[in-house]
Amino acid sequence: METTKFCTGCGNGLIESAAMCPKCGTPVAGLKLSSSATQKKRNTAILLAVFLGFWTYIYTFAKDKAKFFIFLAANTVAYIISMTTLAMASEQTVRHLAMASEQTVRQASCLYSSFDYDYGFDSSMCDMYQPNYAGVIIGLVIQLGIYVFILVDRIRKTEEYYSNYPN
Repeated sequence: METTKFCTGCGNGLIESAAMCPKCGTPVAGLKLSSSATQKKRNTAILLAVFLGFWTYIYTFAKDKAKFFIFLAANTVAYIISMTTLAMASEQTVRHLAMASEQTVRQASCLYSSFDYDYGFDSSMCDMYQPNYAGVIIGLVIQLGIYVFILVDRIRKTEEYYSNYPN
């Protein structure tokens, strides 16, 4: 192996195709290292927004760091609201069904026949045992609002924004 180049930092002999010195890590003078960064595209950002929601901000994280963390927190809060509501509704239903008699089970599930009407079954009892899913709806509305905002934000930006984006 012939050494035709030498390191300017430590004087170590280098092979012709060396981009940096293996001994000290100094870049070889006159050789430009290739950049692996690619130009950002508007269509890619929009597709990421459509399929991944707020995770699209990872694509342009250098400029959209605050948006990413704000939407991550808002999405987490919406998820916690929805899951807590579902857990409470499920627990309420299970607790009620476990302690109920057959007549109460019919009232809880609101599965009653014409026979029940003949013997005075009060159908207003059904409302008392219906779980409340308002928290799920609130969580879904929050997430839908986030999704729409992100789509509008990505569509509104021009192609120049992405082509001039710092890589």
